[in-house]
Amino acid sequence: MKILFIARSSYDIRFILSSLVQLKPEVHFYLILETGAPARRRKIKRFFKRYSLLTKYKGIIDIFAIASYHHICMHYIKDRLGKHSLPPKIDILGTVDDVNSEALVRILDKNEFALTFNYGTSIYSSQTLHRLQSPLLNIHCSVLPYYRNVHSDFWAFILKDYSKIGVSIFKIDSGIDTGGIVTQEVLNSKKTQSIIDIKVSNLELIVKLISTLIDQFKKSGTLNTTPQNADEGSRFPTPRLHDLLKLLTLSFKGTTNESH
Repeated sequence: MKILFIARSSYDIRFILSSLVQLKPEVHFYLILETGAPARRRKIKRFFKRYSLLTKYKGIIDIFAIASYHHICMHYIKDRLGKHSLPPKIDILGTVDDVNSEALVRILDKNEFALTFNYGTSIYSSQTLHRLQSPLLNIHCSVLPYYRNVHSDFWAFILKDYSKIGVSIFKIDSGIDTGGIVTQEVLNSKKTQSIIDIKVSNLELIVKLISTLIDQFKKSGTLNTTPQNADEGSRFPTPRLHDLLKLLTLSFKGTTNESH
């Protein structure tokens, strides 16, 4: 059984794949890496459009704040889950700058996979999706249709919307996190948990859900989907400094380390 992941190089994908290789030694895992450079440039341009000429310094501070937030989170996540590298068993098929490039389409045209998972890449254009022969399954850290877009766990945590914290795996369509849901699970989060607790638990939940999906697909050869309710859902932007400062009123490292 051949399973492909398309993702940017990150600790998350190294943890997910190293965990799956241990759980499913009989499965052949493949990886295509996206650098994401064009998407990052577009994102920075959009980010600065929020500000007037006289307030662009706020944009620079916000970018620095979100980068620092990510760095701090990764420090504590690695401390909890340990160091992980890509196992030698993972076959890297190539690196592309953008998932909408011709290079990605060529790689996929030459290979056939039972399942293809996507994690943390650029948004696929409708033209690219139309050209791909098999569906893409996206991994999203919220209980869709709620908290679409980026930093879903952050917003649900800040708003104390604990019942919407979890993981959804869905078929990518032309919308943003709007495709039919293949599987999802609510994280058993508590008010005493921290954002680090949630991120660690969500990574572990991703591995669990994918492992279960692999077993189900082996038996049935199909994936059932549940359409999302178009009248429900929520979407939030990239947090700014004042959003991130709200974490200071909560426990950043958390008080539940002993539970892991």
